[in-house]
Parts: sequence; structure tokens; C-alpha cells
Amino acid sequence: MLFFVGNYDIRQNRKLNSISLEASILVKNGLLSENDIIGQQGFMDATGRISVGTKINLKTVQLGDKKLKNVEATVIENPNAQCLLGQTVLSRFGRYTIDNQKKEIIFE
Repeated sequence: MLFFVGNYDIRQNRKLNSISLEASILVKNGLLSENDIIGQQGFMDATGRISVGTKINLKTVQLGDKKLKNVEATVIENPNAQCLLGQTVLSRFGRYTIDNQKKEIIFE
């Protein structure tokens, strides 16, 4: 696994020395602040493989007209990985149903 050790100014911050390359790019481009980096977190993917990702705080997540603030997410070292929204986040939106045929989430 490749971890960002820095060639830019953010290397000065010890907290950012070991974050994932993807997370460091988000910081460099101003999409995340240093305060949004929580740290590293291990997780198991669908294949059972254990990986390490960078845990971050998303200030806002919006689906349609529904908005959440301060959502924890994990950025992983895989540019081909799909973005996933889990039950923990979905439950914060309140009651919802999933229409698998239309591939829609309907919030009540």
C-alpha cells in the first residue's frame, strides 16, 4: 500500500504525513481541510481483504433536497473503487425505501 509522505507544504503537518494519496489530493485542492482528516482506519472489503484508509469528515452530504452535516467517510487507495453510502449514513436521512427496478432511493 502506498501512503503519501509529501512533497508539498502539507508535509509539515505530522497528522497529514501518513494519509492516503487520494486524501492528500483532496487537501491540496482545497476540498478538505486539515481539520477534516480524522486519521487512519482499517476496514474489511467485500472480498475479506483488510485494508487501511484515511478517515475523513465530510462537512455536507446532499441527496436530492436532503442534506446531512459532518458525515464520517473513509478514503481508500483504489482509484477504481466505487463510492459507497452505507446504512449508517442513510439512516440519518430518516425513513426511506429503495426501488431496485428504478434504482432509486425514495425518502419519506
